[in-house]
Amino acid sequence: MGYLYWDYYLSLENDLLKTKRFVDFSQESNLKVNSIEFARIILSSCAEIDMVCKELCKKLNKPKCNNIKNYRETILAYNSNFNIFNRKVICANIQVSPFKE
Repeated sequence: MGYLYWDYYLSLENDLLKTKRFVDFSQESNLKVNSIEFARIILSSCAEIDMVCKELCKKLNKPKCNNIKNYRETILAYNSNFNIFNRKVICANIQVSPFKE
């Protein structure tokens, strides 16, 4: 997969961190804020997750995976611990479990 995906991730992360100047993510009431910039970051992030999962499924010899449900099933069959970890969103001081049901 190379560094192409990582570099793009870092770019998206940087875009999100720039928004902290305008929206304080540590305030729970601000978690409902929306904007065109947030929509762009979210859509771009989802597209990247789709591409990385698709590449991972190909490497696992499951090239016909074509949606998040297929990705999840394939990745969990390979590594059943993949979805048990919470990820801490540092700038918001919250935890998420992106691949849990």
